[in-house]
Amino acid sequence: MLIVPLAFAGIALSMYALWVSHNHKKKGYIALCDLSKEISCTRAFSSKYSRMFGIHNAVFGIAFYALILVITNNAILIFLALLAMLATIHLAHISMIKMKNLCLVCNAIYLINTSIFLVIINGLG
Repeated sequence: MLIVPLAFAGIALSMYALWVSHNHKKKGYIALCDLSKEISCTRAFSSKYSRMFGIHNAVFGIAFYALILVITNNAILIFLALLAMLATIHLAHISMIKMKNLCLVCNAIYLINTSIFLVIINGLG
């Protein structure tokens, strides 16, 4: 049951991403994950790349992790894990290459997504 703690960690990090995105404009607010101009989750979570169809990427993350917790069909789990890996590669490229930014929370989410993918394709769920 490796999927359960990974999914809960993903939900927690995605909720933190929403928190940072919501609070970043408040006077004096500094996210715990903002260490410098080049190491900043706020930069990632408030960028034009942080939304798809007007919805924050973290909302899609929360939905993904919730589905991982309740779906038992292996084919659907593999499909969802593959989609998450494609999103992970795409967003990692944007963050690190295009934006030249290291987002610690994003990287933790990428690690969780990769772990979920490996657990699912290896049937270790």
